[in-house]
Amino acid sequence: MLNLIKSLADISVKIEVKDVDDKRKQFSDFPAQASMLDSIDTKIVPGVSYSEVKSASLMKPGNSSTLRDSQMDVNTSDIISSSHLLGSGKVDDVYIRTEADYGPCPCHKKCQEWGEIRVLTSAKLMYDDDDAKNFVCTFFYDDDDDKRMDQLKSARGDRIVLRDLKKDVCMFLCVTCDVELVRTLEEMLNKFEQSWENAFDKYANTVTWESERLTVIVSHPFGLRKHISLGKSLTPNVESSEKRKEYDNPTFNGSSGAFVLIPDFDVSDDV
Repeated sequence: MLNLIKSLADISVKIEVKDVDDKRKQFSDFPAQASMLDSIDTKIVPGVSYSEVKSASLMKPGNSSTLRDSQMDVNTSDIISSSHLLGSGKVDDVYIRTEADYGPCPCHKKCQEWGEIRVLTSAKLMYDDDDAKNFVCTFFYDDDDDKRMDQLKSARGDRIVLRDLKKDVCMFLCVTCDVELVRTLEEMLNKFEQSWENAFDKYANTVTWESERLTVIVSHPFGLRKHISLGKSLTPNVESSEKRKEYDNPTFNGSSGAFVLIPDFDVSDDV
């Protein structure tokens, strides 16, 4: 299970857009709220940073949250400020393109090969293709150590592939000329899939839907380094026709859009 959690952390990303314009402020999915990112004390974020699980921050269970129809964290109450929007997401797939087959790289550089990275996040973070172009995804922000900060990679958003407000799911593409980054992420995705299969073989017979179960959220709270939040998936106490999942993982500003890993191994579970 540890390998599964670590492999999810590897493909989790920080999402941000700066200089939020008037159109964003008028976007009605959630209200703009003031944020004081510069004054955040990193010590207030409980848990274990990802660097501490390789050497992520394990945050302790707190108040329960509700997840509807998707596996995106929905703590959206204060992820937006008047000038800076933060979120989290997960790499969902990658593609290496060639100029011969797909035309020139969207970055307008002369690249024979370039890459597209499909990211899964909350539908509440962005509203159209023009908006997606303002977003930047940061990869491998695992530690605040100056030496490791040099390992950070980033890619700019290009367009939305799917956006479903009801399920609160958004898939969007980032583009990059860094083909090695794309290949690295491809290896990490393969590792995540293999870790899932290994965990399934080991734990599938030990998990029942009726019992409380482990829930894992990897995010970038307050836009800081990667943190891992552990909690329990709970049985909803309100009957509804909507598919609902509740959990008691603590999440913070910047966690919206983070993938929620619920290793119940129910392969027929439609999420």
